[in-house]
Amino acid sequence: MRASEIVRDEEFKSGQLDTGFISRFNEHREAASKEPDQEEWDMAMIAAAIHYVALRKHAAGGHPAQQSRWKMSGRKSLLDGRNVMKVDKRIKK
Repeated sequence: MRASEIVRDEEFKSGQLDTGFISRFNEHREAASKEPDQEEWDMAMIAAAIHYVALRKHAAGGHPAQQSRWKMSGRKSLLDGRNVMKVDKRIKK
């Protein structure tokens, strides 16, 4: 408990002080600092994820990152189980 919190309290400012002030003040403080429930937590996580995706899109110029055609061709050939680079072992002279 900080003095700056106490002097901002409405009861304190209006001079309504008695022996129960500190306990009431602490109750108000605890009620004000309650942890968010699961729904609030989930909403915050969803909002953070949406914000993150928006930032990534903005950083990429609003377009998904373009892969090199060369790289994509190589990956496709590996997935297809074929080798695109067939070497001709015959030497032409």
